[in-house]
Formats: sequence, C-alpha cells, structure tokens
Amino acid sequence: MRVQLRDTDFVPCYDSPILNSPIKHLSSICLIVSLVTGCQSPTHERVFLSLAPTEKPATKNVRYTGQYRLYTNAARHPTTQNATPILEARLTKGDLLGFTLSETGHLLAVIRTDQKPLPNSSASYAWTMQPDPGQYDPDRTILLVVTILFIGGIAIGITAAATNPWGCSICF
Repeated sequence: MRVQLRDTDFVPCYDSPILNSPIKHLSSICLIVSLVTGCQSPTHERVFLSLAPTEKPATKNVRYTGQYRLYTNAARHPTTQNATPILEARLTKGDLLGFTLSETGHLLAVIRTDQKPLPNSSASYAWTMQPDPGQYDPDRTILLVVTILFIGGIAIGITAAATNPWGCSICF
C-alpha cells in the first residue's frame, strides 16, 4: 500500500498557536538583547588571590580594571568594611598582581613590576578586587549562552512533539 501525501497535509502542523504567540517574539527579543549585551561583572569587593603561610607564592594577571587591596590575617572574605588594607592599587586589565619571594627568602607583594616587602612571611594574605562598573564577565556570558541554548533546545523539542508533523496521521 502506498500513501501519497499532499502539500496541505503538513500545514496544520506548522500553524500552531505556540509558534505564532507573542511570547515567542518577546523571547526572541530577550535572547538577542542578552547575547548582545552579555553579562557584566559584579562590582562588590571579593577575594582575587590568597596566600596561606604554607602555600607557594604566585602571581596572576588581573581580569578587570579596578581597585585591588591587600589584607593580612583578615576575615575569610575581607573587605574595607571588616578589615584595613595594608596595600592598595588601581590596576587595569592584564596587570600583574600577587606574591613572590625575594633572593633572601622574604615574602614580597607584586604590583605590576613593583615588589613591596611584606611585614610577616608567616602570615596569611589576601588580595581583593573591586572591578569598575560596566566590564563584561566572560564566564557569566558563556554560562548565559549555554543556558539559553539548553532552554531553547528543550522548547524546540516540546514544540516539535506538540505539533508532531510526522505523527500517526500520516503513517501506514
């Protein structure tokens, strides 16, 4: 037995209210705006790099332009509200920041190319960052894109299952 399909057999499948709803258009606009603008970095002060007395000193390039502060033996999440910084510097994206050891083994704070001696090599230290507003956070933007793609895939799957263009109505 051979079934012959007409062009009009698929029209009801693609004329679904789900596919033509205002929500679809609003979702499309939100998706475009989110992808174009990305996600911005929060501007609250938070730990960028910490050093315990038993850890090896390290340096990192900063990811954001902003204010960076060094605290010693401070709370777990030091900020200017609960501790007093011993060093403070305004850095731009890509500048070097961290810790190193001098030739004599004393601990030094690294700010760009400057090295400043720290008072106690056996203390714990924490560099915090407070990014300037309006800077993009690549990690958050990637998470946003992956989430949108995942939700979009589920929505397409639900829509395809609901409209079922190749369902039993055209089966043998």
